[in-house]
Amino acid sequence: MEFSRIEKYAHEKGYFVEDNEVISPAGKVLKPKLSSNGYPSIQVWKDGKRYRSRIHRLVAYQKYGEEIYTPGTEVRHLDGSRNNFSKENIIIGTKSENMLDRSKLLRKRIGKIAGKAAREAHRKLLDNEVLEIRRKLLEGQTQTYLMKEYGVSQGIISDIKLRKTYAHLDGKPLDLVADRKRNEAARIKIVRETNRKLSDEAVLKIRVKLSKGVLQKTLAKEYGVCTQTISNVKHRKTFAHLD
Repeated sequence: MEFSRIEKYAHEKGYFVEDNEVISPAGKVLKPKLSSNGYPSIQVWKDGKRYRSRIHRLVAYQKYGEEIYTPGTEVRHLDGSRNNFSKENIIIGTKSENMLDRSKLLRKRIGKIAGKAAREAHRKLLDNEVLEIRRKLLEGQTQTYLMKEYGVSQGIISDIKLRKTYAHLDGKPLDLVADRKRNEAARIKIVRETNRKLSDEAVLKIRVKLSKGVLQKTLAKEYGVCTQTISNVKHRKTFAHLD
């Protein structure tokens, strides 16, 4: 968990960095751990909640104070290495300067990813591909799968599904209406199954069959209820008064 200006709070509590080591308020040398985005960080508690403070930002606050919060200012690693949080390696600058600190290999990789995203966003789909996508969506195929299959972004697939683009093709919005009706009918069926009352005798039989290894899905079909109802019977969340 993170909150804004955690490094300021950590500094005020007595955490600091000296000779590439992080020292706690008690004078203990802490062992950094990588945050979710790959930066060495330490754990800081505030109001009973645990937060992660990235060490390079703590170093920057030690050096520059409130200046690191100036709009447009970023904390830089001069050698491009996130693991090097020495005072000499940490300075502040603009976003473009921060980008230039990255290694040539990393910049090339980022550029490649950005280029791919741009190509996907501008790729022109053929009319027959659009129709195929709509058909596959109606059949239940996921947008994530289709974006990979056709080499476009998920936003493009979503726009096709909602007819924000290629609205002139097919011209059968009733297909989507029918699909919604089918989904609503399935939802009503589930509600009815969930609310169906099982007899005490049926509950006892279900428990016996469960003890013999019969699958919940099988019993749900047999008794005309949903699997959640069978699960509740099994764990005695319902009908707990029965043996």
